[in-house]
Amino acid sequence: MTINTQLPNAPDSDIANAATCFLKEVSAPPMIHHCHRTFLFAELIGQKIGRRADKEALYVGALFHDLGLDHTIVGEDEFEVRGGKAAEEFLLKRGAATGLALSVRTAISLHTNLASADDERSEVALLHMGAIADVIGMRLDDIPARALERILEEHPRTGCKTHLRKLLGAEAARNPTSGIATVMRDLNLDTLIDTAPFSD
Repeated sequence: MTINTQLPNAPDSDIANAATCFLKEVSAPPMIHHCHRTFLFAELIGQKIGRRADKEALYVGALFHDLGLDHTIVGEDEFEVRGGKAAEEFLLKRGAATGLALSVRTAISLHTNLASADDERSEVALLHMGAIADVIGMRLDDIPARALERILEEHPRTGCKTHLRKLLGAEAARNPTSGIATVMRDLNLDTLIDTAPFSD
């Protein structure tokens, strides 16, 4: 019996391709792979639980969801909000529809909110689920084993845990009253990242 291990395809659009190129320009390899894994996990979890998102919005949201952690994206807002605004600006400058830009901004702004898993907007819910699957391993049971292997082969996790802890720790130190600082402190996010079922 042949098992279908085909992974979800990225959308083939000018906007999606521009987002792919921009991510490569501004992010380190561990973050680039994290963002691509987030999209793939989000798509596969959506298939498992019967939720469909706008693929272009989910893809761009996944690629840009940690954009606010980049040192060039500055502001007083929390990193999720900074990233959401930067993503919206990126899209509108390239002629994206206002609705798409707003959907991406909203999903990014809410992606660390634990309540987002139950959000009625599939882009919000699935981006959150995809990101948390890659960061701490939650919902990996919804990913077929062979698909998980292929994702890790195509987008290796080399340095991922260390990179995420460094960036999130710096953000928490910069804004100790932020949501991510609260999660790191109250839920011991460092430990959850360390003990995620990945080698790195």
